Amino acid sequence: MANVYIGDSKALVFPVMCDGYLKLDADTVGTATSKGNFWNHSDSFTIEAIITPYDVNGNGRFQDDDINVREDTITSTKTPPTPTDNSPSNFNLYQSSRYFGTGDYTNHVTNRLSHKMMLFYNNKFKFYLQNTTTTNYNQPAEYKLCVDFTNTSGLTTTVSSDNPIITAVNTLHGYYDSNGYYEKHNTSLTKLTSVASITGTQLSFTSGTSAEKTAIMRKLGTHSNGGSEIFSSGGVSLGKVISKNATTATLSLSQSSTITGDVYVSQPREALYLEEVYKVSCSYRKNGQIELYVNNQSIKTQTLSVPTFEFDSTTNNGESRIGKGTLTSEQFMGELFEISMHKGKEPSLTLNTLTPSYSNILFYYTFGE
Repeated sequence: MANVYIGDSKALVFPVMCDGYLKLDADTVGTATSKGNFWNHSDSFTIEAIITPYDVNGNGRFQDDDINVREDTITSTKTPPTPTDNSPSNFNLYQSSRYFGTGDYTNHVTNRLSHKMMLFYNNKFKFYLQNTTTTNYNQPAEYKLCVDFTNTSGLTTTVSSDNPIITAVNTLHGYYDSNGYYEKHNTSLTKLTSVASITGTQLSFTSGTSAEKTAIMRKLGTHSNGGSEIFSSGGVSLGKVISKNATTATLSLSQSSTITGDVYVSQPREALYLEEVYKVSCSYRKNGQIELYVNNQSIKTQTLSVPTFEFDSTTNNGESRIGKGTLTSEQFMGELFEISMHKGKEPSLTLNTLTPSYSNILFYYTFGE
């Protein structure tokens, strides 16, 4: 007889900036030479989880009193605040900066941008979401799905989705923006300024006071890999901002072009995924083939060069974890509804819950009533 449930789904919540995980200790299921469950499993298996990830980027900005820059987010439990770029003295006022910066102001953004949302950790196998963004100015975190396999020869291979599978949204539908760049009724870009001049990789301004130029520059974040992206009046990318020069009021871009007049930037990006639920899966086949899935749709297939694999059952007595690796930079933040590992080459058929065959379960956790 089937059971039917109504109401809100229940989840184990990992708050932003937490230090929490579930410990799976081989001591509880076997001896030092004979581990139970997945530790002694070397055949095909599938791990999958139903999750809602949180944002780690926060809302990067230059200074608090600039009305042209979006204010910080300080009331959300799903995204951590970010200190202003122009005030390193504010660093110690933000718990988020101490958490991500580990004591160094200049690292707090870089560490957010490289953060790993660890879903399952074993010394030989890691299943996680990797932040792929290069700036946190008007840019919530976006995540690709990854696994790290360490074969029996000690070689580690990372298999990851080619593109982010969880992304922010910047398209406004049926919304009026006098500075918007529209495609029919939709707009994803808004005018930054109409007095830009780009020669080579340098963006300068053809007119305006020093204060006006500074206000425009403050809207744009920078990063060594590329910050805020600049677009032409035709919606073509002109490159990303990689540095600012306040003395000459110029911006250095990641690519060369020649243009005078209007330039555009992204409309506000929203992390709508904070209200979404995703099923993520990874299947390992005995021949070394790895396949990643999102909502049961295959997104990546790759074969290990040396296919032999075994879970680590000796390091720290085979300790494995759900929700965190061994580092702060490997902490999952979000809602974990269910997670399981089972024998077999395919994810379970259902999307909103996990349904591994009882006889094939290696572990299974659900966080309901």
